Amino acid sequence: MKAETLAKYCQFIIEGSLMLIIFLVPWWVDTRLSGVMLGKLAMMQIFTLTCLCGLLIRSFVTKEIKFYHTPFDLPLFIFLLIAILSTIFSVCPYLSFWGAYYRYEGLVSFINYLLLFYIVANFIDRGAILRILGIAILSGAVVSLYGLLQHLHIDLIGWREYGTSRVISTFGNPVYFGAFVATVFPLALAEYLMKGVGGEQGSGKKGSGVRGQRSGSKLIFRMMPWFSGLASLLILSGIFVANTRGAFLGFVVSCIVFGVLIRKRLDQSVRPRLILLIVSIAVISLYFFLNPELSPLKRFMQTVSTEAVGEQKSPKLAGGAASRVFMWRDAIGIVKDYPLLGTGPETFGMVYSKYRSLDLIRNEGGEYGRPDRVHNDLIDLAITKGISGVLAYLWFLFVFIRVCLRVIKEMPARKESIFAIAILSGGLGYFVQNQFCFWILPSTALFFIMAGCVAGLISSRQAYNIKMTVSPIIVILIAGLTFCLIKTTFPWYRADMEYNQGAKLYWSGEKTASIDSFKNALSLNPKEKLYYEYIIHAYLDTADKLPGNIELAIGEAQRINKIYPLESNFYNLLGMSYEKKGMLDNALTTYKKMFVIDPLFSEARDKTANIYIKQNKFNEAIAVLEEGLRIIPDNVLFLSKLAQVYMSQKKDDTAEKYLKAVVGISPDNLDAHTNLARIYYQQKRIGLVIAQCREVIRIDPNNVDTHRNLGSLYYQQQQYQEALNEFLKVLELKPDDEYAKRFVGRMR
Repeated sequence: MKAETLAKYCQFIIEGSLMLIIFLVPWWVDTRLSGVMLGKLAMMQIFTLTCLCGLLIRSFVTKEIKFYHTPFDLPLFIFLLIAILSTIFSVCPYLSFWGAYYRYEGLVSFINYLLLFYIVANFIDRGAILRILGIAILSGAVVSLYGLLQHLHIDLIGWREYGTSRVISTFGNPVYFGAFVATVFPLALAEYLMKGVGGEQGSGKKGSGVRGQRSGSKLIFRMMPWFSGLASLLILSGIFVANTRGAFLGFVVSCIVFGVLIRKRLDQSVRPRLILLIVSIAVISLYFFLNPELSPLKRFMQTVSTEAVGEQKSPKLAGGAASRVFMWRDAIGIVKDYPLLGTGPETFGMVYSKYRSLDLIRNEGGEYGRPDRVHNDLIDLAITKGISGVLAYLWFLFVFIRVCLRVIKEMPARKESIFAIAILSGGLGYFVQNQFCFWILPSTALFFIMAGCVAGLISSRQAYNIKMTVSPIIVILIAGLTFCLIKTTFPWYRADMEYNQGAKLYWSGEKTASIDSFKNALSLNPKEKLYYEYIIHAYLDTADKLPGNIELAIGEAQRINKIYPLESNFYNLLGMSYEKKGMLDNALTTYKKMFVIDPLFSEARDKTANIYIKQNKFNEAIAVLEEGLRIIPDNVLFLSKLAQVYMSQKKDDTAEKYLKAVVGISPDNLDAHTNLARIYYQQKRIGLVIAQCREVIRIDPNNVDTHRNLGSLYYQQQQYQEALNEFLKVLELKPDDEYAKRFVGRMR
């Protein structure tokens, strides 16, 4: 085979691999896994490796390799350097390097994104760039069509759960789905309007036509705008059925930018198709806006609620929007403590528990919510890569905008200019929606490929021809990516299949059987937090039948605490394991570590107080609970526990104070009313006893014991009719109650 022919085959492999990344990664789903991103990561790494192998063979055949200087080089180099340094000095370097479970956005993935950018920018010609963008449109249309099918209750994959008002398509989350299709939408518009730009069919250079004439079919070429128009409408529908606020805002911004930049570049020939497109978009948008289940207005209205302030109602943020604002505010403390390089990629969830506020807990309705993302791109970068990372990222975005505008200006009447407009619009939409979300593999890979495309469209670039048989840089990259696949991605893939099987067994009640699956998962991925959490729970849940499992639970909890010393949840599991074993002093030491790591996790203080109570160390228990109240003044658990301690010490006046505080915060707290009734009975304050019993009945109308006690109290107070009513109610609820029968007989 001639060298020239082999080089062409290599180029075909490179282009084909990039197209497969764009097409396969978004819709690749393996239901044997517990999540979708690991499969997408594997696809991206496999085909990136294929690209690199193609480049290596081509450089060997041609005995040279050509690189181009781009305006992106310096900001990306600085950004990469900061990412490497923040990983080295991370609070958990392992997590920062490989990425956290489910999303996998560590240093390895970031380097993969950069590889995709440079492969496109350096080794793909203009014709291939336009074909790659066409594949992105096709991918967006396919996943949008699948989302529409899900909305219609048709699901070929068989997801375990998803909603039809906010569909997940092949992304596992409506936010991720919305982000991807909102980024692709301007590309579909560009392809649809392509024929009306400057009246050209192509750029005039070899391989640079929109589809070239390689297909050999003029009919297909003429039909392409209509296929693109249909794709744009499908993608638009996908944005609506994803029904996410951030993606919708990104979509609106991208449409505005696209409209402003494209309006002067369209000739009269495209006007009929443009009117048809606008009418179609208007009809689809009107349908979804008027649909109460899918209307974006409804989603935005859920952002705000009203609360009464005196006689007036004032609006306030609610739901997820309020939680995001609270997290953004809390994040200031993290940035102050880690200003330069941050805590390290992927570590927000690990450090946030120390900084989270009561406002977030109250808004989430409980303290167990531990978000692993701050849901804002820039703030997440400030936390994980420091202020330097934010500045490098903004520099990169500035260069992205400037390069897009440069290409648009250089080619005002060329097809490439309209795609540059689409890339700029989609990129800005991606950036806007990320201020309410975060980097996710399919969307981020597409964004870096788009940035590489616009870099490749620059008309005059400085080239560097390096004469060498084999490029050592490519060899190193191939070796590194192969290592990642063999060492982590493939074993993790098998591990997640084992874990998913174990989780199914666990939740179906077969907890003993699930342990083997969790063991297999950990043997393949020995540092995954979620696998440890499940196997520890499985050991503890089966310890009554298999006492030796307590020791195994302790061993696993100790091991994971060494790997992730800032994860409060694993201290909780270790403390539970010690407590079940009867090692109370060890449990106390473990729970107390959580006071610093996660000050608002009240369960740790409650468990500590319980141990002190078991040891008859009441003063220590009181001190722990009162310290907790200084941090969380309205914590019902602490107030109730303090009341119980003081009641056990016969200090009823102090117990009454805490119980009244409980009732003030939680008026329907049954135990508080019951305990107040007991205290008042001991104090012979019968009127107050009756009042508390009435409260118990209000909360639990069928409480037989309270009706019986009320009957006795009324009888003692010579309120015979009220007593009779209560005893009759007892007999209604419990017809064989001898005590009630005896009193009813007396009063009748």
